[in-house]
Amino acid sequence: MFNEIDFSKIDTSTNPPQDDTDRQYYYMAKLATMVTLKEQELGHPITYCLQTFGCPTV
Repeated sequence: MFNEIDFSKIDTSTNPPQDDTDRQYYYMAKLATMVTLKEQELGHPITYCLQTFGCPTV
């Protein structure tokens, strides 16, 4: 389902939609634009590293 959404067609210049699913897609599209702008500013792709240490014991 995620691969079927064209985030470039979502208008992020308006207020967020009221529908929960549409609102999530709205913010995903908004973040994609922000990341692209930041990558252009930095001159390289943004990456991340996620390290987990397992579940805590109770």
